[in-house]
Amino acid sequence: MRNFIWLITSLFIGLLSLHSHGDMKLGVPNFRPYSFEQNDQILGLAIAPVEHALKQMNVDYSITLYANYSLLFKALKSGDIDGAFLASKNLERDRIAVFSAPILMNNWSWIRLNDSKFTIPSNQFLRYAKVATVDKTNTFRWLIRKGYSVIGSKADQLPDLLFNKKVDAIFVSQAVFNSSLQNSQHKPELLNYTVEIAKPFGLYVSKDYHHQNPDFLNTFNTFFNK
Repeated sequence: MRNFIWLITSLFIGLLSLHSHGDMKLGVPNFRPYSFEQNDQILGLAIAPVEHALKQMNVDYSITLYANYSLLFKALKSGDIDGAFLASKNLERDRIAVFSAPILMNNWSWIRLNDSKFTIPSNQFLRYAKVATVDKTNTFRWLIRKGYSVIGSKADQLPDLLFNKKVDAIFVSQAVFNSSLQNSQHKPELLNYTVEIAKPFGLYVSKDYHHQNPDFLNTFNTFFNK
């Protein structure tokens, strides 16, 4: 029975991939470990699954790296690119683009030193703690909306801010922080992690591209709806 279901699914995806989709210009943020440039190549956890789907769909594509999410979504809004990934969903982005099925899950986590004087969550923490996150991201906006005192930073600077006690906690994608931590001299055993929420990471496709290629997302999503 499982083999039969697998065969039908494969045939369905194969038939869908015969559809002609327009060439696609994609953008990604400089956001280790999900997307980054190394030796003139764009690499990361986000790249392989998206490239696999697009190749199976016979979509010709290019990928451009942007310094941050703000520049990435400005490019999407202006029409310089047709899609942006990996991104988490919000209302502002929904106005200009259509969100795909989840490609990866992203744990938004609090990271603090084991000897921290604060308990998470607590009113004292909300009122008095200084929190750092990656600037111009959804975690930055989330902290502002919740009323925290926020410092925007580059991802690779977050471990130093925490261990040097410039801030009381970090709030960021756990994978992003761990990637920065591996490239530092700090000791991970001195840290405490608390997951706030698991957010889906997906591909945002511009509404213009979606209108011109209305079956694109249906086909793309079949590779991730499992």
